[in-house]
Amino acid sequence: MKLLFLYVISVNIVFSLNDNYSVKKVEEDSVIYQYRIMGYDSTWKNTSAINHQLWSQLPAGAYQFEIREYYPQQNRYGEGTSLSIETEFPFWKQFNFWWLHILVVLIFFWLLRRYEIKNKYISKQTIQEKQRAVETERSRIARDFHDGIGSSLSQISITLDVANKKISSGDIAAAQQDINLTASTIYTLMNGLRDIIWALDPSTNSYQDLTAFIRHYAARFLQTKGIKLFFESDSNNENLFFTSEFRRNIFFITKEALTNVCKYSKATKVDFEITIKGNEFNLKIADNGCGFEPCIENTDPRNGKGLNNMTSRAEALDGILNIQTIKDKGTLISLRIPTLDSHII
Repeated sequence: MKLLFLYVISVNIVFSLNDNYSVKKVEEDSVIYQYRIMGYDSTWKNTSAINHQLWSQLPAGAYQFEIREYYPQQNRYGEGTSLSIETEFPFWKQFNFWWLHILVVLIFFWLLRRYEIKNKYISKQTIQEKQRAVETERSRIARDFHDGIGSSLSQISITLDVANKKISSGDIAAAQQDINLTASTIYTLMNGLRDIIWALDPSTNSYQDLTAFIRHYAARFLQTKGIKLFFESDSNNENLFFTSEFRRNIFFITKEALTNVCKYSKATKVDFEITIKGNEFNLKIADNGCGFEPCIENTDPRNGKGLNNMTSRAEALDGILNIQTIKDKGTLISLRIPTLDSHII
């Protein structure tokens, strides 16, 4: 039995033992073991230790392992015995291994191809989105320039044409008034152009840039009407940077609100406040003017396109615009944006 155990360990094969096999006790120094493998060995071979690795290169197949004892002192052979053994191909030579190998390779190339197709689709989609964004930005810039500059240029052209006719007719005083009006319009146009450029400039996207520009703009705008400005903003938001869309919409909401104050409110002061609390942006513009009654037969000019534009811009920022006004006591315009993180870069 010792022979069989060692054989299994060294050769790593499966075999069965004939029923008539029996082990005879003999002295180790008086016996020589001989073996052969039918179908592999042509002659008997001697071995001094049965636990040696005998057939490490034995091809796969079924064999008959024969072993016998030789007694040199008596010059005779023992009865011997035989074992049926069967060896298998190494796993890397087996049919199933190669099918599995091919399957893994096919799956790999399929996944690789799918990844390439997906990347191409995503890249194409990204390019299309960028193109749409560029087209949208172009349309917006064109609209802003048309609204802010186009009408002013038309007014300048018409006024200068009228002034030229007045000069030709000898009405120099009236022509001088038209020229002064043109100069004022050009000054306003320059300021409007500067405002649009600021809204487009990506280098002015910080919280400090936003508050500083709006403070300067509001002070300059209200000064023309003799209205005092009281401006307040947080000073602990140095690390906030906004998208250009956010800055642009905040600016135009501010511009529309201050325009209404100067044109219709008859106010003497404006309180302007910008605060950030957590993820919420708040803007408040309050005046001490005459107030108005929103949405009553649309008789007040402030119920028209201006307020609608402000509401639309607030909605574009996922914000809420609220207008509180009391006749002869003033107006409070408040903008609340509860999702500020979506407008931070």
